[in-house]
Amino acid sequence: MYGFTSMYNRTGLVRYLDKARRVSQFYVDHLPTGDSVVPPWDFNAPASTNPPRDTSSATIASSALLLLSQVEASLGNVTGSAYWTDKAVMLLRDIIRLAWRPEPQWQALLSNGTSFYNHGVYDTGLIYGDYYFVKAGNILLDMGIANCTLAG
Repeated sequence: MYGFTSMYNRTGLVRYLDKARRVSQFYVDHLPTGDSVVPPWDFNAPASTNPPRDTSSATIASSALLLLSQVEASLGNVTGSAYWTDKAVMLLRDIIRLAWRPEPQWQALLSNGTSFYNHGVYDTGLIYGDYYFVKAGNILLDMGIANCTLAG
């Protein structure tokens, strides 16, 4: 998602934009329903096993959806821009609800990241999950959708 959108930004080749849209739609269409839209570590993991959620992949996807939204806006596609923004914000809100960890002893911003499930590296903080979480926040600031005002 992120790569195809970035390639479109750098080359202007529509095939990259088309692929970014299709891959992003596939991702959105396969998000879980129910108590959380944060995806499991593997979309093909059996739901009956209650697979761990993967906030790290979700933050990357959120950033990609916001980047795609900005591209759509630059092309005058207001509907497309709003659609991708809504999906990204929905995902980010659920990430925060599920995984925000403000405790000082916790060494990451978010929990529930999955790096290597088959070797037990899941439900943990991951630096790249935090990076893309902050990146998504910065994109929202740039878009004028968020601000840095602290609630009292």
